[in-house]
Amino acid sequence: MHRFFQTQSPITGRFSRRALLSAFASVPVIGAATAAAGSLSVLPATETPEHISERVRRLARELSAAMVDWNADIGGAWKAHVYAAGTRAHPIEFQNLDERDDLPQRHAEKLAASMRAMHGGEWRVTVDHEHGFALIVEDRSRAS
Repeated sequence: MHRFFQTQSPITGRFSRRALLSAFASVPVIGAATAAAGSLSVLPATETPEHISERVRRLARELSAAMVDWNADIGGAWKAHVYAAGTRAHPIEFQNLDERDDLPQRHAEKLAASMRAMHGGEWRVTVDHEHGFALIVEDRSRAS
């Protein structure tokens, strides 16, 4: 009886140095066979991580390709506005290029024309749908 460890339950059996060395020698062979199997390996894959700029470009290409089918499905020409998450309330917006709603712009330009007729000078119009305002202001930089 051989005692390898000083524990309560001794390891019993017949061991020789030759048997132990041949058992240890077979471990690399088992490892090589497992690695050669490939799909059977439980080790994680060693892919290089995708760089963030590559990821953004890949996702943009995928969105562009998907929008071709989406435009055909819903009809018309649409474009996407994608902003960084957390920078605005709605970071993903779609705009129909066929049916641009210029009604607020047209009304603001009519008001600017009225101001021009009443006060003279040049008037600048800015309509900002994102922030929900229209600005009609005299453009004094053009006055000489």
